[in-house]
Formats: sequence, structure tokens, C-alpha cells
Amino acid sequence: MNPLLGIAIKDVKTFLREKEALFWTIALPFLMMLLFTAFSEERHPLQPK
Repeated sequence: MNPLLGIAIKDVKTFLREKEALFWTIALPFLMMLLFTAFSEERHPLQPK
């Protein structure tokens, strides 16, 4: 196996074991995306009948 590939595999395994790293790189950006989407929706005023 290529030594560089071995190091990369080891680093990925180490990263996946750390719950905090997963939160900061996956969950938090997803939550921020949901938050900004919810607040940036265009609100259409009620049209008079």
C-alpha cells in the first residue's frame, strides 16, 4: 500500500471516531443552512380580495 494512502486512511478513521469533529464539520453547517433558509424566505403579504 502506498504510504500516503495509509496515512490518509488512518486520518479518516481517527476523524470519524471523534464525535466533536463530526458535529463541527457536518451537523453545525447543516443546522446553519436550515436556520438561514428559514429566515431568508420571501414573505408574501396578503393580497386584498
